[in-house]
Amino acid sequence: MINLDTYKIPGIFNLIKEKGEITDEEMLRTFNLGIGLTVVTDLNHVETIINHIRSSGFESFIIGKIMSGNGNVVTQGKLKFD
Repeated sequence: MINLDTYKIPGIFNLIKEKGEITDEEMLRTFNLGIGLTVVTDLNHVETIINHIRSSGFESFIIGKIMSGNGNVVTQGKLKFD
């Protein structure tokens, strides 16, 4: 499950969305929307990993969690463009 409320999407993606008349669903399916790398880890290691990444000068934040389901990505919240 990805929580779209946890991060802002770089403005270039809003330009692509508007000029291409692309739906939010298609934007999510087609583009990474500025999320360059994801790390999946045990909850006990989250704080340590985030602190390490930030200490290296990069942004780091939690965007979601692994849940039981049918293998499809589920999103909550709305796309927020920078």
